[in-house]
Amino acid sequence: LLLSLVFGDSEKIRSLVHEHMVKEYGRTKTIQANCPTRWSILHFICVDLWNSRQAIKAAVVSDEWDDASGTSENSRRFKEIVLRTRSNFWEDLSLAIQ
Repeated sequence: LLLSLVFGDSEKIRSLVHEHMVKEYGRTKTIQANCPTRWSILHFICVDLWNSRQAIKAAVVSDEWDDASGTSENSRRFKEIVLRTRSNFWEDLSLAIQ
């Protein structure tokens, strides 16, 4: 839900993440938004996040992140979650897609 709020609130953030995807992978990658069932959309979102994790991490640590996110509390929380070293976010994501 937080990811949806962050990406849905700001075209600047979407553009910034896309820029970092191109730097990391040579192209943008899609993060799914529509699927026939709620379970499948959650699964596809998790897979897409996992496959884009390096670009997402690069985007949130870039100098442009603060400008793109402005004073958004959701963007601040999202950045904290992505960068937490003690968080199980990336581990849980990995387990969810196996």
